[in-house]
Parts: sequence; C-alpha cells; structure tokens
Amino acid sequence: ALHFLVKADAVAALGVALIVVFVSVQLGKRTVMALLDSAPNGMTEKVKTAAESVPGISDAHKIRMRYLGPSLFIDIHVRVDPGMSVEQAHELSRKVQQAIGALEKGADVTVHVEPRKPEYPNDTGG
Repeated sequence: ALHFLVKADAVAALGVALIVVFVSVQLGKRTVMALLDSAPNGMTEKVKTAAESVPGISDAHKIRMRYLGPSLFIDIHVRVDPGMSVEQAHELSRKVQQAIGALEKGADVTVHVEPRKPEYPNDTGG
C-alpha cells in the first residue's frame, strides 16, 4: 500500500540537491559581480538622469560605481558653463551629490566638474 514511499528518499534528496545548486549559482553570480565592481542593474542610467536633472549640468558621463562592503561609491563627471566661478561650480556639484544621494542612501558620491566646450555643447568626451 505504501510502495510509493520506497523512492521518496531519493526524490527528496534530488529536490534538496537542486535547491543547493540553485542557491550556489545565485551566490556565485553575486560574488563575481561584486569582484568585478559591477553596478546594480539600471543604476547607471538613474544616476545620469539624476545628475542631469540639476539645472546648470549639461552632461553627465564617466559614471563609475562599486561596492566596498555594504557602501556604494559613485564617481561621476559633469560638464558646466566654462564661465562659472569655482564657488558656483562647487554648489552645483553639491546639488548633484544630493540628487544622486537621494537614489541610494549612504552612497559616497564624488563629482568631478569639467567646463563644457562652447563649440561642442553636447560633448561627452573627456
């Protein structure tokens, strides 16, 4: 009457083995991505959009993100009006830091300000 239980141990062991393999692959992927300083999916575009939403920023580029332990470090280059004073440029960089910080609480954001080249208003080099 209970003949189906004869193979129950083997079936349960196979199920556990599949779960172990699945979890191992997930952890392996996460570890490799962390070792490669990979940014969370879609985060680069969110950071770019947040930076470019600050009035006075004409271009955000060279966006680099990496985790160091639980902390996210973000480096970004932005272009501003070349006639802007250092104080004004610093204030803009602070606003960019706040805009990006709103996306990821506790992120360490470094903003590098570059002058926009007047002959190339949409220049993304540099």
